[in-house]
Amino acid sequence: ASHKQRISTYILELGICMHSVLIGLDLSVTTGGSFKTLLVAICFHQFCEGLALGSRLSDPAHHHGKSYKRAFLGAALSAGAFMLITPLGMVIGIGVRYSYEPNSPSSLLSMGVLDALSAGILLYTGMVNLLAEEFGTLEFRGYRLRKKIACFAFCFLGAGVMALIGKWA
Repeated sequence: ASHKQRISTYILELGICMHSVLIGLDLSVTTGGSFKTLLVAICFHQFCEGLALGSRLSDPAHHHGKSYKRAFLGAALSAGAFMLITPLGMVIGIGVRYSYEPNSPSSLLSMGVLDALSAGILLYTGMVNLLAEEFGTLEFRGYRLRKKIACFAFCFLGAGVMALIGKWA
């Protein structure tokens, strides 16, 4: 099971990193009044993604069979990649800012394909690897009904808040 969890974590990080490059690029080419709104939404969004990735990286089952130093190094490298990838997207966006035409067909097509790819990875990882693993454990099955309802309610509340932020941004 720990090998499956490690693969799940790597897929999650791949999706988050692809997504983070794209939102960094999007933020750096945004101008006008929508910049502040987008910046606030992205900060909150990145915070939530960081919590999801951090909870997965800190899971003891993720480090099964590894020495403490190796487990810490792997988690630190993953966290460092997450920390640096949005600024990398911003650097790319700043580099192409004046040659980038956001409404050109090629820009719209390439951003659409990259957005769809990263969204698909994030949805797959969130639904199959994160939610199914968290809500399918023996520990969760042993919870009382009231606690299960609270877990589902907070999951839907979080999804609603993220959708509201997405609509607002």
